[in-house]
Amino acid sequence: MKPRKLALIVSILALGAIAAVQGFLGGRDAVKTIAYTGSIDSIEITRAGGETVSLIKEGDGWAVGAQKYRVAKQTSDAMTKSLAEIRVLGAVSGGQDLERYGLAEGERVTVVAKSSGKAVRTVIVGKNATTARQSYALIDGGKSVSMVSGSLKDVFDKGLSDLRDRSIWAVPPEAITRIEVETRGVLGADKYAIAKAGDPPVWTLVPGFSVAKANPDAELAAAWVQGLGELKADSFAPDGTLESTDRSSPLGVERLTAAGKVMTLEILSKGDDGKYLCAATESPYAFYLAQATVSKFFKPYSGMIK
Repeated sequence: MKPRKLALIVSILALGAIAAVQGFLGGRDAVKTIAYTGSIDSIEITRAGGETVSLIKEGDGWAVGAQKYRVAKQTSDAMTKSLAEIRVLGAVSGGQDLERYGLAEGERVTVVAKSSGKAVRTVIVGKNATTARQSYALIDGGKSVSMVSGSLKDVFDKGLSDLRDRSIWAVPPEAITRIEVETRGVLGADKYAIAKAGDPPVWTLVPGFSVAKANPDAELAAAWVQGLGELKADSFAPDGTLESTDRSSPLGVERLTAAGKVMTLEILSKGDDGKYLCAATESPYAFYLAQATVSKFFKPYSGMIK
């Protein structure tokens, strides 16, 4: 074969390869966005097995269930964002073999978004694709299975207990100015109060309240307080637990003053599972804390002395 003819063939093959790659990349970049720009004031989620939970917009936040438990803002934001903008990466099936994509009746999660009682978006959520960055879904009554961006399963496959906001309080640690701790029983006998004093302010012992004599180590006390700004429940006790629990002799009481407000955490009892039943002024519900959280909040005073 003559060199000129060989060079011509090689050039044609190279151009064909470049065109094929460009076509492939162009196809991958052709993402379709299905947007909904209207308002959503309720979301109904039906999980596999028939469990249904309803979320309702209330003011700046969301509530869930007949009891209207508060929903964590991070959770509601993720849901409304996922419903307002669905990025479809492509169709993977004409609607056959739904089981393969986690969309069969026993696996799917059905999400209906409403505005003023009218359904404005319906998404049937299947399983994740090869990574959690994509998932499968049927959108707004469509029969074709779509691969969409993001893990809709992780966003919407939640029951009532998963949706409840577990935050009890959240304050900037630097706003905390005083802490009182008193413990007994399985938490050990201890009683002390520390407060910020001086210029610059450091943590010092409050006279007349503490059984301790020496001031805490300033660095140890400051490091401990940094972890007290946020309190989250591990889970919630059944409704009515506070009303039926004897609160006359708690195992521990902590009063934390932040920005002039006093917040109280009570440890009421310890269960056989090792978790502690608790109450707090910032929550109308009894809740449970793990041993690690209780140990963090109820630090023995001896642990702040060098």
